[in-house]
Parts: sequence; C-alpha cells; structure tokens
Amino acid sequence: MWLFDTFIGRWLIHTKPATEGARLTAEMAVDSGYGMKSGLFYRNGAVYAECSEVCDVHNQEKIWEICERYSGLSS
Repeated sequence: MWLFDTFIGRWLIHTKPATEGARLTAEMAVDSGYGMKSGLFYRNGAVYAECSEVCDVHNQEKIWEICERYSGLSS
C-alpha cells in the first residue's frame, strides 16, 4: 500500500496522499455547505454520478444480501 502513497504511485495512477483523503472527509463531515445529503457519491468534494450498475435494483438487492452476510445480521 505504501507504493500508492508515494510520488510514483500518485504519478502512475493519479492517487492522492492519504492525508488529503482524510482532510476532505473531515471537511465534508463538519462543513454545513454539504447539508444533510446522504447516499451520494463524491469525487474530489463534488457530487459524482453513480454508475448504472448501482442504480439496478437487482444489483442493490445482491449487495444488501452480501452486506448482511458479512455483518452477521442475516438470519
């Protein structure tokens, strides 16, 4: 993982340092400009359109089942 946080990793695959990601997450959590919006995808602090696979109801149900299975909430 350290390779992704180096200059080479950021140059090759355009990642940002972990500190930048943490700063943006904290800023979004406390900034009232983001309001009470939930369920949105963000990229670089701006709302980002989700892919069509995420909007597919069948995929949403499968993802929910997987989350339940791994969280221990399934019966």
